[in-house]
Amino acid sequence: MPAESEFEGVGTGDGASAPEPAPRSLAIPSRAEPPPPPTPADAEPPEPPEPPNPAAGEAPPLEERRVHAQIFHDDTERNTFVAGGAHVITVTIGLPGKVRGTAADKPIRGVDIPEDGVTLDVVLRWRDQTCRDTMVLPANRRKSSTSCDLPLHVPADAQVVSAEIAFLYKGRVFEIVDVAALVLARGVAEQPSQRVDVTVQMHRRQVAELSDTQTYGAALVVDRSLRIYDESGAHDYDLQESETATTWLNNALYVTQDSLVRRRPAARGDAQLDAEDEIVRILLINMARHGAVMYNGLEQRGYVDRGPRLQVVNYNPKRYVPIEFIYDLGHPVDDARICPEGLAALGTDVDRCPRCSLEKLSSDARTKMPTVCPLGFWSLQKVIERLDLGEDARREAAGFDAPRPERRHLPSFNAALFASSHLVPDDERIATREAIVKSIASANCVEDWETWKSALDSTMPLLIALPHHGVSNSIDYLEIGAETQAHALGWLYRSQLNASYVNPRNSRPGPVVFLLGCRTNAQTEDGYGLLAEQFLKLSASIVVGTTAEILAKHAAPVAREFIRLLVTDERGEDFGAVMRRARRRMLASGYLMAMGVVALGDAEWRLAPGVH
Repeated sequence: MPAESEFEGVGTGDGASAPEPAPRSLAIPSRAEPPPPPTPADAEPPEPPEPPNPAAGEAPPLEERRVHAQIFHDDTERNTFVAGGAHVITVTIGLPGKVRGTAADKPIRGVDIPEDGVTLDVVLRWRDQTCRDTMVLPANRRKSSTSCDLPLHVPADAQVVSAEIAFLYKGRVFEIVDVAALVLARGVAEQPSQRVDVTVQMHRRQVAELSDTQTYGAALVVDRSLRIYDESGAHDYDLQESETATTWLNNALYVTQDSLVRRRPAARGDAQLDAEDEIVRILLINMARHGAVMYNGLEQRGYVDRGPRLQVVNYNPKRYVPIEFIYDLGHPVDDARICPEGLAALGTDVDRCPRCSLEKLSSDARTKMPTVCPLGFWSLQKVIERLDLGEDARREAAGFDAPRPERRHLPSFNAALFASSHLVPDDERIATREAIVKSIASANCVEDWETWKSALDSTMPLLIALPHHGVSNSIDYLEIGAETQAHALGWLYRSQLNASYVNPRNSRPGPVVFLLGCRTNAQTEDGYGLLAEQFLKLSASIVVGTTAEILAKHAAPVAREFIRLLVTDERGEDFGAVMRRARRRMLASGYLMAMGVVALGDAEWRLAPGVH
């Protein structure tokens, strides 16, 4: 986790912010990918090339439109801001030389905008200032978007402005840019070397290709702070308490889950969470209290719930915010009971508890809730798209696979690869292997990583591993197979992990990967972890990992429930909805580890139709 000093002056909640350091490129241009030189405003851009022929393997045409930004003060265009002055930043997406203003350092590439164009929400954030507007981006690559005027007031003591501007499509991030310029005292003349700098921070522009995508209530971006972009604009949140919550949750889930699970043989199908068990009740109460602390931090900054879908984009590899554990139904009292309606609703697809959501809670009522409701936790209430992109987001986040109109669905689950650690009990390992063989036409069960890699010479749409996640000499590894076999066969070190273990042929869409071992999607004490993110970078479409220590005997039934839902789906749903249903079913069956299971990747991937 980052040191506390990294968050000083960022989203403190009191309006204070540390002065931004002057960007290095404001005085001396320095771009890895400079825009083409400007052309006269009335010059026509070159004709676009002939449309590609996908049947011939031709790539889609390049898209050269970029975000452009202009600064205005007193109706005069400037390359700097004026201290103590009111400004407007005008942003447009278009071809350099065809649109006024400074062009961003990266163009939009290979995005097929729907024929009638797309409407983007444009949100500016700088310190505690935020504003919002909309623009329309046409499909024609030669045409510019409509313009947005974003007001900004610069205080008299500011030395530099580095404003973040997010472009959202149906609530998800399309692009985020940084617009930076120096601040000059009133009356001081600009110098020729001073200019506006527009830098792409990240983009997932493929989201605009899907006109049938679901609408997301908010996009949560984790960098130095947590920022939420929604209909009200953008707001910073300093959720340092989330680090405390994460540590507690990891420990509590592992220490207590063996006592919590009242598991019976899976074939009987009658395992359930024991709501009368005192350990169950106390754990859920404490989980809810930690989650309520995080929710209160959001609410105090004006957060308003805007629906059952959220996008989480994390490009700070040192910080994990446990969005899934946020609890929005207040502080349960010591003798709170588990809400029976909420527990029953785990077997349905409703967004909210039919009892707890009937009326808006007063501030006083929220401090002494008589029940703790499972559907108060966001992991069980919401579809959460999580993109833990790490620092790659600043280079080319669009390289991560995403659904497109011509390939909207995940690959058919007609083949699977399965491996397990010896730590998983024999009966659970055998039951899982039998479930895979019974459910999937071509199933390959392996005992070592060399055999795993050899099996991937053919297309394998579903990879299921129940590994032991360990650390040796400060390097983490995944272990499968017998305890007695050589490490060269059973251990896969992080330093060995490459595409040959995930998607050697770079098939698109890539495989769905289940890594149900201890903390495969979390930082370890040695500074490593987030192995699920590494699998995603190696061309997986979806990776399901864990954020907590888990018992080996519980990973197998969770894997079987996921398999059952994937291969029996007849609704053609997206993976995000299936993920939420799986968490609910597993919690209802008594497996608390389900709340520590997260999915990385685009939630809009749909399950393949007609193969179940």
